[in-house]
Amino acid sequence: TVHEKAMKPAHSSDTKSESDTHAPNTWLMEQNPDIFVLQLGSSPKLEGLDPTIKKMRNPDMAHLLSIKANGTQRDILVTGPFETREEAKKAADQARVDLGITAWMRKVSDVRVLLERQ
Repeated sequence: TVHEKAMKPAHSSDTKSESDTHAPNTWLMEQNPDIFVLQLGSSPKLEGLDPTIKKMRNPDMAHLLSIKANGTQRDILVTGPFETREEAKKAADQARVDLGITAWMRKVSDVRVLLERQ
C-alpha cells in the first residue's frame, strides 16, 4: 500500500507516541474542529482505497480513518485539512477532474463524531 506507516487505519484506542505521529485519528483530533476535510472514498478493506491514493496529486495529504458505520468496520480516505469552505470546494472540484470522483466535504468536528462512536 502507499505510505504504509502513515496510511495505517486509525482506531480510537490508538495513543500518540514518537513513532506514531502519523496515526490518522491523532492527526484528526489535533485539527481545528471548524476546518474541513474531503472524504474521497470508503471501503470495507484498506486495499480498496489504494487506487485512489495512487492517483492523488498530493498523497501526503491522504489520511485513512477506521470507522464503524451501520455495524460494519470501514476505512475512509480523507484529504486535507482545508481552512475554509472555499479551499475545500476548490480541492473537491480538482478531485473530480483528477480522480473522477465526487468528494464529500466534511467538517472535522463531524468526522470526529464518527470516530468517537467506535
